[in-house]
Amino acid sequence: MHEYTLIYLEDNRLLLTDEPFGGWREVQERYPGYRTSLEFGSLDEVRDFLMQEYGLTKEVADRLTENLSRAPFGAVELKF
Repeated sequence: MHEYTLIYLEDNRLLLTDEPFGGWREVQERYPGYRTSLEFGSLDEVRDFLMQEYGLTKEVADRLTENLSRAPFGAVELKF
């Protein structure tokens, strides 16, 4: 079971959420402009992906994912 989802939107925004989804169709219904999504089992997996895919340092990846705990609706936009 996944705990975290990265959501890519058509306007080039990237969201991280801990909302539970039953599949990509539920994500699509929840987020207008949905393009695709990736599921992860832990924040460590999300951080590793961000570092590998986008060349972020561990410190930047940590800062981005830590913002999720302060997000009012269980989702945060990743800006880097």
